Amino acid sequence: MNSVVWYIIDGKHLYIEQILAEIDYPILYVCIDDNNQRYLTMCVDPMDGYYLVAETDIETIILMLEDKITMKDAFRRTHPIWEVYSVDEDPHHDEVSQIKFADLSDDNLPDSGAFFHLKENEDELIHYLEKLKRTRVQANDILVKIKEQEGVWTNLSPKSAQQKHRLIPCLFSFIDMAVPNILPPLRQRDCREITKEWVVNV
Repeated sequence: MNSVVWYIIDGKHLYIEQILAEIDYPILYVCIDDNNQRYLTMCVDPMDGYYLVAETDIETIILMLEDKITMKDAFRRTHPIWEVYSVDEDPHHDEVSQIKFADLSDDNLPDSGAFFHLKENEDELIHYLEKLKRTRVQANDILVKIKEQEGVWTNLSPKSAQQKHRLIPCLFSFIDMAVPNILPPLRQRDCREITKEWVVNV
């Protein structure tokens, strides 16, 4: 991962994790922040310093790289999306504003029907895709273990129940830090709902 801060979004520092397409400069790339949240990023107009930065998850990136969704649909699945106008090399000076996908001009998005088309000789991107898949498997294992705990923690003594309540904030922190961007948002919420059920059942 590049240690240079490329964007600052809502106070979060974004770094380039992987360049997906480039000419003389990166055109389509994945950024990541200090909390491992990923962002699908596109240089729309290098002359105007105009970029789209879209919060995304691993599943969406994998689907795009495997040509299961178009590049435009990859942006359609993201939320939120920011327009960034870079005025100089200091990201603190960028003009950043949030925008809805529906409000974006088609001219500022990948062409409809255009797939990524990962080539067999693009070893770096193939390794990156494999890395994302391994991370997804690890996240699925985390989800399974969290669900298993639902049965283990259902019948607890009052003292154990108090200890369980004290663990809830820690579990929420773990879910919010470890799962975002690895699992789709809905499944992340599932983890939190399971944790809430543990509290109710005590």
